[in-house]
Amino acid sequence: GSKGVLPKIQIRFDANISKDLKWKFDAPSEEVLVEPGVQKIIYYTAKNLSKETTIGTASFNVSPPKAGAIFMKVDCFCFEEQLLKPGEKIKMSVAFYIDPKIYEQKNTKDIKEITLSYTFFKVNLESDNKNA
Repeated sequence: GSKGVLPKIQIRFDANISKDLKWKFDAPSEEVLVEPGVQKIIYYTAKNLSKETTIGTASFNVSPPKAGAIFMKVDCFCFEEQLLKPGEKIKMSVAFYIDPKIYEQKNTKDIKEITLSYTFFKVNLESDNKNA
């Protein structure tokens, strides 16, 4: 087979937040085209809209689900809890690449677009329930 440049995959970004977390959470507005095997870094932003220091943790989801096997996170804000002081805004990075094996496996080779979605949940602080 001729080893040409692998077709690029369109990546979209999505941001969700649970009702009990008073944050503003934004995904990158621009979609990106990525070449499999080439690492890409994108940034989500979060801002604490409440008057309390709050901790959030993000869960992550890829669609279509079969893309999960070839979507490789190198580094992600979802690996650790995020602590935001009142009014604080942070930029959070995700470093990822698409496994070049995407085009070798028959169930993934037709994928042209992947949506990366995060949902932030509130983490209850230990001190809240010590005296409960």
